[in-house]
Amino acid sequence: WQQRQQQMHPSTDEMEKRRKDYEQRRQDYEQQQKQWAEQQQQAWQQRQQQMHPSAEEMEKRRKDYEQRRQDYEQQQRQWAEQQQEAWQQRQQQMHPSAEEMEKRRKDYAQRRQDREQRQKQWAEQQQKLWQQHHKRQPMQPYALNHRRPAPGAYPPPWYNRGPRW
Repeated sequence: WQQRQQQMHPSTDEMEKRRKDYEQRRQDYEQQQKQWAEQQQQAWQQRQQQMHPSAEEMEKRRKDYEQRRQDYEQQQRQWAEQQQEAWQQRQQQMHPSAEEMEKRRKDYAQRRQDREQRQKQWAEQQQKLWQQHHKRQPMQPYALNHRRPAPGAYPPPWYNRGPRW
């Protein structure tokens, strides 16, 4: 009963406490409202700036754009030069100059001479080896279509047999 009475007819202290609580909550609410309004204001200003930028902002954007455009043109020029160089190199390879042709001709002639020289040396070496091994009889090819050598053909009958005596 006393509790109910207190709730229904609160004491002076209780009244004071409630008043303070209410006041605190009201201030908090107003503070939140103010902050929200400021945030909205700032967001609106930012949007306005983006839509209608200031002179400095416009100048900055113009410089950025100009820089990017120059970079792009520079890249395009470099690419074009590279393509030009590559094309010229291909043209030179396909249609070489007179000096280049002469150089290639000399290189080729030199290589051909070297090759012929090596072949000649190899043939002479083979001839010598043959003559050392087969002094008694010159080489004759196998008779065609015969599995076994024809009489007198390589290898001769005395080959690898040692002397007869």
